[in-house]
Amino acid sequence: MKRWMAALCAGLVLSGGGISVSAQTVDELEEIYNFPQQKTEQETSLKNVELVIGEDEDGVRLEEDLLEPGEEYRFPVLLRTEDDGEISITDQLLEEYRFTYTRLSGTGVKRFEIADYRGSYYLYVETETTKSSDLEDVKYRVKLLQESDRQAAINQQIRFTYGYQELDNRYVKSLEKGETVEIDNDAPVLTQRQLERIAELNDYRRVTLAGDDWSYTVMLSDEEDKNFRFTNAGVKEILEKYPDQDFKFFTFPGTPSFSTTGTVVLDVSDVAEEFGQLYTYRYADGQIYYIKAVPGEEEDTLTFRTRRLDTFLVTNRSLPLGEL
Repeated sequence: MKRWMAALCAGLVLSGGGISVSAQTVDELEEIYNFPQQKTEQETSLKNVELVIGEDEDGVRLEEDLLEPGEEYRFPVLLRTEDDGEISITDQLLEEYRFTYTRLSGTGVKRFEIADYRGSYYLYVETETTKSSDLEDVKYRVKLLQESDRQAAINQQIRFTYGYQELDNRYVKSLEKGETVEIDNDAPVLTQRQLERIAELNDYRRVTLAGDDWSYTVMLSDEEDKNFRFTNAGVKEILEKYPDQDFKFFTFPGTPSFSTTGTVVLDVSDVAEEFGQLYTYRYADGQIYYIKAVPGEEEDTLTFRTRRLDTFLVTNRSLPLGEL
């Protein structure tokens, strides 16, 4: 632009016979006539970047740790360049690029996407609840595509595993004859081999397994893997239908069942006095069944016999039986 203006001024000098124009005059003329400056907005250019996934607020690492079923995880993410530089994912960046996700293997994931949370971007992974005692390997392909030409700045595979951890073999080997097998939600699965080992240790007699608020005494031989995951979480459908009634729930999401009948003992010490009269039921497949529970040997416990652990509830008033 300045060359053109200078040429114009030079022409004025030649044609006007002695008109002197300095470089400052060029700038002044340019300002007066307000000639537009041609500016090219430079688009963000990403090549060969890597998606980096950090650990969540509880220290869980997506590709290294076992994810639990029925949970939602939020992992912080950023982009790493070839020279180890870091680029934050922002709203502005995603005006020019967008993420795509393709599941390559595995099932049971309800949500897998990168989304904003309070101004920062995270990878959300939400897993389905499951009764299975098997671990599920999941693999996704993640791409970051430029909107203008559909070129992929990222083409990356993300692998992770979700499910329930099996009981530590070192603990199983340390058990003694007649000892109660303590079950923890962090590792609630007993494999067929572990069950057989415990059965053999106890001369194939009944063995007691116990967790928070419950115990179950049963034969363990010739059984498949069992998932003893346990929770006191309420059943939404029941709570909504009976909002003015008090409940304590005992739920085994893995619904382990056995070929022989065992004895359940439920701890109701935290509600026995408040409830007064105790009514015990089983809830399965949308149906409510009455359970004839009797006081256990220990104070404030209820006991009954069953071949399957699913959802049991103790309440302060009777419930109609049958479909909920």
